Amino acid sequence: MMDESRGSHRGGAAAFFIFVVIAFVIGIAAGKETGFIDASLAKRAIGVVFGGILVITGNVLPKLVRPLAAEAGALDPFSVLTRFAGWAFVLAGLVIVAIWLLAPHEHAMLGASITGLGAFALVGARGAMLSLRNPTRDQQDKKRETDMTEKSLGKRTAIFLILHALLWVFGMFAADAIWGDRVAQWVAIIFVWVQGLLVASVLIGRPKRSE
Repeated sequence: MMDESRGSHRGGAAAFFIFVVIAFVIGIAAGKETGFIDASLAKRAIGVVFGGILVITGNVLPKLVRPLAAEAGALDPFSVLTRFAGWAFVLAGLVIVAIWLLAPHEHAMLGASITGLGAFALVGARGAMLSLRNPTRDQQDKKRETDMTEKSLGKRTAIFLILHALLWVFGMFAADAIWGDRVAQWVAIIFVWVQGLLVASVLIGRPKRSE
């Protein structure tokens, strides 16, 4: 009962965090449009923030795996992928922060977006490789993974929502760098709708506390 309650609270906290980030980005964008904030400075500030979020998220991933791996007694493919993703996202986030702080403005957005999308692609490729190497598992392994998934559902949901938002952010950076603000604005609108529907589905489908 307590695990379910804590899991649902984590999912709600992740949703709140995402909305705060969206509000921050909207505020920076509004400041840029009204002239209170220089356009290049606004983009750099947003880029540094999202690079930092990627670093924090990547740092959390291995900590999520440790208690599960200790209980299982061995690292399953998901745990291996999670640790790999943690390192990939931390390194990519640090590179993104450095790019936004040091690179010329005309190259920073494209470089940061390529780095971010590249990290996600690398993790996806690693996951596909692990899946091909472990096409089948016995019933005991499947049951053990199901039990661990239920115990860490809230944490995994929170991390998934944050990473999903970051993936869209780097996509928006790429669209802005390649096609300009107009296309990036449409990508942002689609992101808000998709992310809103995803968060709503998580909140609606979260487990209820048993009496």
